[in-house]
Amino acid sequence: KLELYSFVLLLIALIVCFAGVMQVVERDQNLQFHEVLYWIVVTLSTVGYGDVVPQTTWGQVLIIVFIVTVLVFLPPQISKLHELSNNNEYRGALGYRMFGGESEHIVVCGNITAASLHGFLCEFFSSGHGRHHICVAILNQEKPTDAIRTVINSRKFQGRISYFIGSAMVGEDLRRVRLNDASACFILADKQSETPDEQDAGNVLRALSVRNHGESTIIFIQLVRPENKPDMETAIGVDYTMFMHELKYGILAQGCLCPGSCSLISNIMRSADPRAELEAVETTMGVVDPWMDEYIHGLSHEIYPVILTAAFDGVLFRDAARSIFRRFSAILLAVQSFDGTTDDKPPVHSFDNVKSFQNARRKCDATGIQLNPSNHPLREGQLAFILAFSAAEAQTIVGSYGSESCKSTKNAVPLQIGRAH
Repeated sequence: KLELYSFVLLLIALIVCFAGVMQVVERDQNLQFHEVLYWIVVTLSTVGYGDVVPQTTWGQVLIIVFIVTVLVFLPPQISKLHELSNNNEYRGALGYRMFGGESEHIVVCGNITAASLHGFLCEFFSSGHGRHHICVAILNQEKPTDAIRTVINSRKFQGRISYFIGSAMVGEDLRRVRLNDASACFILADKQSETPDEQDAGNVLRALSVRNHGESTIIFIQLVRPENKPDMETAIGVDYTMFMHELKYGILAQGCLCPGSCSLISNIMRSADPRAELEAVETTMGVVDPWMDEYIHGLSHEIYPVILTAAFDGVLFRDAARSIFRRFSAILLAVQSFDGTTDDKPPVHSFDNVKSFQNARRKCDATGIQLNPSNHPLREGQLAFILAFSAAEAQTIVGSYGSESCKSTKNAVPLQIGRAH
C-alpha cells in the first residue's frame, strides 16, 4: 500500500507541476488550468490528439523534459508495483478458515530449502502416522523458488500448506501466521549450509523471537553444530533441540560399538512407503531378492506411542510383549516409568492434538521411560511404545488386546530375542 500511495502521489505531482509551468510558458494561448491538465495527460498517455500543441520554444523544451522525466521515474515504480502484486498472495494473514475451517496448525520457519521442506512435509504427513487435521503455515523471508512451489502445490500436500513471506524475528509477521494459536513451531536448518555458525546463530535468534511472541507455543529447533549449543531450555525456553552433526556422529559411533545399529536407528527414525521402496528397487535392479523384501518390510516400521487399556492392567511386560509379537508381529519396546503401588493408576494421556502429546511427554520426562522392563506390571492409562507398521496398527493392537490372550501366554516359555535381522 505504501508503494502504491507513493506512485500515485508522484504521478499527481508530476502532472500538476508540469501543468502549472506549461500554463505560464504558453500564456499566449490563454489556456485554462483544466485544459493544460488535459494536455499533459494526453501527452503522458502518448495519444497526442494534436488539438493543443506548444507554440513556443520553451513550451516544446518543457514537453521534452516532461516526457524524459516520465520515462525515467515511472517505469521503475510500475515494475516494483508489479513485483509486489505478484508477491501479494504470500503477504497476507493466516485466516481461521484458510485450511477449510480447521484452526489447528503449526508454523515452519528457519532456513527453508526445497529438499528440507520436502523431507519435513513427507515425514509430517506420512500415511503411517494416521490422518490428522493439522496444517502447515510456512514463514520464510524469500519468495518461494520454483522447486519450493512445486513441493507446496504437489497433490499430496495440496490444500494443507500456506506460504507467507516474512521473518520469524518480526512480531507483525508472527502475528500474521497466528503463532499464539499454533500447536508448535519448527525452526529448520540447512545441513548443507557453508556457514553453519551463522545459520545456527540465526536460528537461536528466531527461537528467542518465537518464545517472546508465543509463550505457550512448543518450539522444535534444528542446529547444525553442537558447539553452538546454548542452554536452550532454560535461557530460551526451547522444548526440543536437535543437533544434526551430533546426532549423525552419535549414530555412527553406535554403529561401531554394535554393528547394524546404525541402520536400525536410521530406519526407525524415518518413514518409508514399502510399495514405493519396492518399485524403486525393481526399477533399479530388476529383481527383488528375498532379503531385500524383508529389509523393506522392516524399513516401513516405526515407534508409536499408545495408551494402554484396562486389558493390560496387572499384566507383566514380558507377557504382553510376547502376546503382541506372536499375534501382530509388532514389538512392545518400552513403557512410562511408574513407581506407585499396584492400586494406583498412572494419569491417562490423550493424543488428540500436539499440545496434549507434549503434556504426556513432559510427564515421561518427570517419571522416566523403562526399556524392556521384563517383570514390570503394566497399568491402565500407562504410556507405552510399540514398534509397528503404522499408527493405526498400533492403536488396533492396543484396542484388540484381550485378557484371554494374556492368560494363554502366562505359562508359556519366555520369548528369547537373539540376533536382530
